[in-house]
This record gives sequence, C-alpha cells and structure tokens, in this order.
Amino acid sequence: MQRLLAGGALLALVAAAVSLDRADAKDILWTEKKRYSIGDEELVIRDFFQDRRDGFFVDVGCAHPRKGSNTYYLERRLGWSGVGVDGLPGYAESWRRLRPRSAFFNFLVTNHSDTIETFYRSALWGLSTARKDVAARRSATEIRVPSITLDDLLVRSGVERIDLLSIDVEGFHEEVLAGFDVERWKPELVCIEEEGWFAIPWFGAHGYEPIERYRDRDIVNWYFAPKDRAAAANARRTEAGEQAMRERRVRLAKEPPASPLRHWYEPRVVLGPGGAPMARPVAAKNEGATER
Repeated sequence: MQRLLAGGALLALVAAAVSLDRADAKDILWTEKKRYSIGDEELVIRDFFQDRRDGFFVDVGCAHPRKGSNTYYLERRLGWSGVGVDGLPGYAESWRRLRPRSAFFNFLVTNHSDTIETFYRSALWGLSTARKDVAARRSATEIRVPSITLDDLLVRSGVERIDLLSIDVEGFHEEVLAGFDVERWKPELVCIEEEGWFAIPWFGAHGYEPIERYRDRDIVNWYFAPKDRAAAANARRTEAGEQAMRERRVRLAKEPPASPLRHWYEPRVVLGPGGAPMARPVAAKNEGATER
C-alpha cells in the first residue's frame, strides 16, 4: 500500500496547535454553516482545529465521499488528506474521483485481521452495519468483506500520525476500538457515534476527556481529546454560543414531551459525577420536559 504521510508533515502541527488555546480563536461553531456533514460534525471538527490546513484524518465508516461526510470539507477546502474505510465496496470509485488526496479501503474494521466476514448492506443510505441484531431492524442484505484491525490498516497504509479519527459504524464501535491502540496513535480529536456508555469510560482510561461544549451542537456523537486539548476547547465559549443556548432553553421549555425538538436537542446520556456517563435526569413536568 502507498505511504500516505511524509515524515516531515509534523512541522506544521506545532505552530498550528497554538491557535487551539488562544482566547481570540474563531467562533466557527456558532457563526459558520455546515456544508456536507449530516449534522453539525463538520462545524465541531473545524472549530476544534480552527480551520487548520494540511491535517490528516482517518474516517472509519466513511460511506459516500461527499454526501453526509465529516471529512470532505477538510480535504476540499483545507487541503487535508487521509484514509477512508467502509464495508461497502461500491464507494471505491466515487472516492477515487472526488477525494484525490485520500485513499479508500474496503474493509470491515474489527478486532482481528485477514478473515472474510459478513457485512449487512442496508437499503437505507448510511445505515449499513456489521451487527446482525441492528441489521435485523433494517432492510439489509448480506455481503462478504475482508476484515482488518484499525492498527493493521494504519500500519499497512504507512500512516504516521492522526489529527482526526472519525468513527461511524452503526453500533460496531467496541470491535473497532478493540483493534486500535489509541495511546500509540494519539489522535488529537476523536468523533465517535455512540451514546457514551462505552466510549466515555474507554477513552477516559486512555487519558482522553469528552468535550462537553460540543454536545450543544451534536448529541449523536461524542468528541474526545487529550485532557489539555479538551479543556482548551471547553473553555472557548463565546457570547454567540451562550445566547443561542439561552434561546434554545426557552424554546424547549415550551415544547411537549414528545416534541421533535426535544429528540433533536436533548441527549439520552450526559456526564455525571466524576465524569461518568449517566442517563439524562428527568426534568420537572411543569418545565415541559421528560426523558425519552
């Protein structure tokens, strides 16, 4: 496999990292509009890196190269490169055409390598999975896909560093992380689609903390960074963001329990005492809130 990252690429990293801690950092999270991601993942990622150029991403469960992508903006607008990997082989050609700076691999990323495994292709876009129980609730057909651990994929691809690790695997995250040595690769930011019951303690055990501020824009994913970076991102609050949250709280207080707005903005899992995951507390009925 082709080596994807030159050894001298770390030089830009040191200078760019300073901007993450500056008090005058740009408020991308609340002043920009997302272009490609399904939710606000793109804005969160841009905010964390402050539109740093020439970074490197690993996109597990990448799916389409542009539609609903967490990483297309980085490559198209900011000159990033990276690795995209997905269980569906049909994305290979469009990645070749639309993502010339990156490489696409058709694998099931799991806790072992070099076997052939079952993958479930969903008739609904973006919902294919390696989990049989999840696939049973969706219209899916079985295909056979080669397996690989994330560690093996990175080594065989010649990857030397990871700025962003994005994981969207429809409930298969435990198997993905079982084959990933986070302390070896040390991604600066991890975006993972998971409620938090598994990811929060797993990343915490490896020196990473969730960036709670980003839950204001995205309750589908958790974002993790090493403690110093997480603290810096959490501290970068702005008046625009605070005002938006005040307006949201007022609006949600008027909504009935089954309101779609509550489903969109109120997470099932929050950080509890000591940073452990816990179910979101049930709000008082006279506040118009309830737990889903």
